[in-house]
Amino acid sequence: MAGCWVIYITTAVLLFRLDIGDASLVYANIFNLGMRITYATWFASAFFPTSILRWRNVLPNRKLLLVCGLSAVVVRLTRVKVDKREQILSLPVAIHVLAGGIMFLCCVGTWWITSGRKLRIRRTTKTE
Repeated sequence: MAGCWVIYITTAVLLFRLDIGDASLVYANIFNLGMRITYATWFASAFFPTSILRWRNVLPNRKLLLVCGLSAVVVRLTRVKVDKREQILSLPVAIHVLAGGIMFLCCVGTWWITSGRKLRIRRTTKTE
């Protein structure tokens, strides 16, 4: 994992030298997180036997991916540009925030219906 830190710094410096500016830190972080995900996936696949870890059971189902994609489109379509500080309390901004909140609830509800109910919290009782 220490190698990921070196990759992050190197990527950030290279992107900054390409005149991307402050966004180079964001892109370097995206690349770094992708490398960490790749490493964690490889490690989990090597550590757990295939009878225990099935990647098909880990990934979200298609309904959830569809709702999340639809949410991204709705939030993108309701996006507004704010030039002045006073515009933050305007109606278009309120509609955008409301649309994002509703789509968040749709995503969480879809996740709960499709997969979340399978989670179980084991309660332990204290014996004296």
